[in-house]
Parts: sequence; structure tokens; C-alpha cells
Amino acid sequence: MKTLYKKMASRLWINLNLNHNRFKIIPLCRAILITSDILQIVSNHKQRVYLAGQANEHENNWKEEFKKLDDFDFYDWEFDSDQSSPNTFFPDDLKAVKSADILVANPGIAPSEGTWIEIGYFLALNTDVPGITCKNMIIIWKDDREPKWSIEFVKKAGVVVGTVKEAVAELKKLKE
Repeated sequence: MKTLYKKMASRLWINLNLNHNRFKIIPLCRAILITSDILQIVSNHKQRVYLAGQANEHENNWKEEFKKLDDFDFYDWEFDSDQSSPNTFFPDDLKAVKSADILVANPGIAPSEGTWIEIGYFLALNTDVPGITCKNMIIIWKDDREPKWSIEFVKKAGVVVGTVKEAVAELKKLKE
């Protein structure tokens, strides 16, 4: 991770100099300050997590366990978009999916067409090759969800877990 930060810092330093037509040599102490500032900015970035799936009231307040985590910014469609009409929530929610770094989905055991659209959209945006598993997508698949045959297909899309607790643990791993 540190190597990535160093690469990003050195690229930004070079780009800043090229964009301002500065070709003079910057003193080493100033370059170190610039690099440490960039490292601080990068390390403070909170990953955006889209919480897809069933409403809290239908799934035992499942989203609340995630919102306790301070290291992430959460988008919850129940509160963060206008749910009065498909003309408002459909574009709002898809914009949020597009800007998310991670998607956590809990389709519950009910039909969840909107959730599957969001999952597909996130998968398409975050994989380069069809058939690649998206490591930044966590899907909670309960044991009593039907149909059983589709779980093998779902496992190819993202990380599949059985409970909210397991999903929280997987999300924490992505922060490391």
C-alpha cells in the first residue's frame, strides 16, 4: 500500500510541476513535504459504500451494523435519495452505485429486482472482463433464499456471505 501511495505522490508531484511549466529542481525538503501531504490526503480517504437491498424495516435493521463503521461513507437509498417516484429514485440510486467504491447487497428472501439491477450495474462498472469476480461487492445470501440453483451464478459475481455479521467482517477486510 505504501508503494502505491509513493507512486501516486511522485506522479502528482511531477504532474503539478508539468502543469505549471515548472522545470526547475525543487529542494528535497520541499518535495518531502509535498509527498507527506499527499500521503495524508490519500490515507484519510473514506471508501464509499452503497447499501443495496431490502429496507431496514423488512430485514431487522441490517444496515445499522454497517453504519457503525467510521472508516466508510455509506449511501443508503432509504434516506439518501428521493423515494417518492421511480423518476427520482432510479437515477439517484444508480448515480450512487456508479460513484461507490464498494457495494454491499442484502436481497433478503423476497424478490429484489432493483437490487439485482444495482448489482449488475456495479459489476459492469467494476470489472474489465466478463466472468471476473468483483472483490468489492459483498452479497448476503441467506440459506432460505430461493431459487437454490442461482447461488452458483451469484458466487461468480462477488463475495457471497450468509449473514450481516460476515458481510461486516468482509467489508473490514477491504479497508486493510
